[in-house]
Amino acid sequence: MFNFKPSLILLNLMEVINKSSISTMQKDAFKTIVGEQFVFVDEENLHKYSHDETENLHYLPEVVIKPRSAEEISEIGNGKK
Repeated sequence: MFNFKPSLILLNLMEVINKSSISTMQKDAFKTIVGEQFVFVDEENLHKYSHDETENLHYLPEVVIKPRSAEEISEIGNGKK
């Protein structure tokens, strides 16, 4: 068992989902898993998560998901609703 507090999953969906864009159905599934208030797809929020402080690299994610438990992370990773 992992001893960590999941706080944020940034999905670079161009890599995660076989180099294709995320569908509305997939976004809806994420909202079902973690709740709509923890799935961000708007440009303002995506810009906040498009970089870190280690380097001058920026990549705008297609979606930001903020799971609150290991179970939610597992469901996201397994594609379950």
